[in-house]
Parts: sequence; C-alpha cells; structure tokens
Amino acid sequence: MQCTPSVAKGEATVRINVVTPHPKELILHRPGKPTVWLRTDDIEHKFPESEDFSNLDTFEITSLSRGTVYENGQSKLVPILDGPGLYHLILAENVETELDNTFYHECEFTLDSR
Repeated sequence: MQCTPSVAKGEATVRINVVTPHPKELILHRPGKPTVWLRTDDIEHKFPESEDFSNLDTFEITSLSRGTVYENGQSKLVPILDGPGLYHLILAENVETELDNTFYHECEFTLDSR
C-alpha cells in the first residue's frame, strides 16, 4: 500500500494505491486524535464508496472526504483530513484485532500546513 505524496500541502489530494484483492476494512490513526473508521461492516457511511472495495486498486482522500469517529458512544461524520500532522492508514481483514494477528497493509503521510 502506498500513500502519495508522503508529504501533502494545504488542500492536497492524497492518492492511495494498493494491490488487489485486498482486505476489506480501513481505518485511520492520528496521534492524539480519535480513530477514524473509514470502512467496516459496522459503519453506515463507507469511504471510499465502492460496491467492490476489495478490488479497488486506487482511491483518493481529499478535503471533502469524510469518515466516522465515535465520541461518548455516538458516531459522527468528520473530515478525514483535519489539520497538519501524521496520518496512518491501516487496511486489514479485521481492524479491531492486534495487527500481528491479521493480514494488513499500511501507509503513512503527513499533512503540512504550509
């Protein structure tokens, strides 16, 4: 899995390339922020929107892209790109287990405020 560019500036678009077929669940981690759930069976809003996600080899994250976070037991849609910092995407068969116990791909990119 590859995130390009590795350092995105401002209102950039980040392209994700991945070998197909690939795992079906996708999350994003950011230090000090809640996990953003992008694609699991349990969430209503799925990103990216695709009927055949496991065979999607490229998708893009833009300033308009949304994901789900859980705060105080409630889910809400939030922008995926929500400020400068490190973004860590994980694509796995089961994102709720330790990564050592599941098949996964990962990539990182940094959003720079300049």
